[in-house]
Amino acid sequence: PEWSHARFNNERLLIERLLQQGQLQPAHNKAQALLDKAKAVDPTAYNGVDYDLAMAHWLLGRVLKNGGQAAPALDLLVEAQRRFEVLGERGERMASVALTEQADCLTALGRLDEAAKKYEERIKRGEKLEDFRGVAVGKGQLADVLRRQGQYAEAVAEYDAARAIFEQQNEPAMVAVAWHQIGMVQQDAGQYDAAEAAYRRSREIKTRSNNRAGQASSLNQLGRLYDDYLGRLEEAVTFYRQAADIHVAMGD
Repeated sequence: PEWSHARFNNERLLIERLLQQGQLQPAHNKAQALLDKAKAVDPTAYNGVDYDLAMAHWLLGRVLKNGGQAAPALDLLVEAQRRFEVLGERGERMASVALTEQADCLTALGRLDEAAKKYEERIKRGEKLEDFRGVAVGKGQLADVLRRQGQYAEAVAEYDAARAIFEQQNEPAMVAVAWHQIGMVQQDAGQYDAAEAAYRRSREIKTRSNNRAGQASSLNQLGRLYDDYLGRLEEAVTFYRQAADIHVAMGD
C-alpha cells in the first residue's frame, strides 16, 4: 500500500506496455500522473526517490515524443538528463539515453545541426560506458541526420561503422538494417551500383535468417531503384511482384 520504488516501477512498466501497444492517450495520462506523484513524494521517503523522479520526467517525455509532440517532450527530456547527471554514476546510462531522445525530438523539429551534436555526445558517452550497442545505434541515428543534410559520404561512414559494431555483437538483423540504410544513402547520392550492392547484401542476410518481411522490404527498395533511377522497368516489376508475393504469403 505504501508508495515505494517497487510501486513506481510497476506503474512505469504498465506505461511502457501501453506505449508498445500504441495506446498513447492512456500512456500519457498515466505518465503525467506518475510524474505528479513522483514530484509530491517526500525526498527522503525511500532510497532512490531522486532516480525515480528523473525517470518520471524521461518517461513522460518519451510518451510525448512518440505522440508527435516533440517540443514539450524536449523540455522534459532535458530536465530528465539534468536530474540523471546529478546522480553521478547511478544516472550515467539514463542520462545518455535521454540525450538520444532529445536528438530524436530535435530531428523531428528540423533542428538537424543540434540533433547531430546530441547524437555525437551520446556516442562519446556510450564509448566511455563501453555501451557498444548504444554506440552503434547512435551512429545509425547520426547517419540519418547526415543523410538529411546531404552529407552522403559522412552518412555512409557512420552507417558502416554501426554495421561493423553490429557484426562484432553478432546481430545479423541489425547488420542487414545497416546495409539497407547504406543503400538508401548511396541511392540519394546517385551511386546506383553501390546502392544495388548494399540492398542485395541486406537481402542476403534477411534470407539466411528467414526474415520474410525484411526480404520484401529489400525487394521493394530494389524495385524502386530499378523503376525510378535506372529505368529498367521489367526488372522493377519482377522485384515488386516478388515483394507482393511475400506479403500475400504472410497474410499482410
